[in-house]
Amino acid sequence: MKRALSAAPAAYPSAPQPPTGADVVDVSLVAKARPQQLLPAPAKETDVLGYGPSSVIRIRHGQWLRAHLHNELTEHTTIHWHGIRLPNAMDGVPYLTQDPVFPGKEFTYAFRPPDTGTFFFHPHCDTVNQLGEGLAGVLIIEGDETRPFDADLVCLYRDWRVKDAGAFGPQMTEKGAGTAGTFGSFQTVNDVHQPVFKVPANGDIRARFLNVDMTRIVDLGIENAKGWMIATDGNALDPTPLDTWRMGPAMRLDVAFRAPRKAGERVRLMNYYAAEPILLAEFEAEGPPLDR
Repeated sequence: MKRALSAAPAAYPSAPQPPTGADVVDVSLVAKARPQQLLPAPAKETDVLGYGPSSVIRIRHGQWLRAHLHNELTEHTTIHWHGIRLPNAMDGVPYLTQDPVFPGKEFTYAFRPPDTGTFFFHPHCDTVNQLGEGLAGVLIIEGDETRPFDADLVCLYRDWRVKDAGAFGPQMTEKGAGTAGTFGSFQTVNDVHQPVFKVPANGDIRARFLNVDMTRIVDLGIENAKGWMIATDGNALDPTPLDTWRMGPAMRLDVAFRAPRKAGERVRLMNYYAAEPILLAEFEAEGPPLDR
């Protein structure tokens, strides 16, 4: 006898929910376009996609994260939690682990990350355009420190495919798809071109660098300080001297360094994967030097 195939869709996987009394961090993530002065004036504002104020999430190891996604985009989306070991039901793959979240709809992700480290999250729907136009966030699981740093900074790198007037250009071209990728024209850290971070003089600094661009390769290094690699892609390392570290898209590197003793002096974060080194960001010492 032949067996009939059911037309009913397979059930999606399930995931445990936080138990009663669990330490839960609740965040609201509203995916939408928000006007932002990405390019310098007189360029017009750019409609950058994002999750809002909760786009950088910090929780302690052992806590649960409960993230409420509300979709205000013009198309469906999901959230994929990149590099995190979590229940399959929370992985954000449309039609495999969940239905896509359509415009005006919501979905709640809940999980307890088993590892400390620097991670990020992004859509798994129309990823080229949604991620390329800004839709990404950072998830930091704290608890791997032997002692607190004097500053713990996120450095989110992108190369924006944006036109001179401020509107987005194509996120992927046929030429780019057939060669080394579709490169942008405006590089930023935390959506700012060559930002300057103020840090305590002589303080111990942790810089969490994330390459969330879809094409660019970065040879990361620092100048005017001795850098130490303490984690790669969410995995802790014994402190290892940083010369340069090559990073493709989606890679992460946590770097520790001692800030200059003298206020006003700067440490430079550099990309050496270019004909000439590219300044990405600077860290400027301020205040009286800490006793370190």
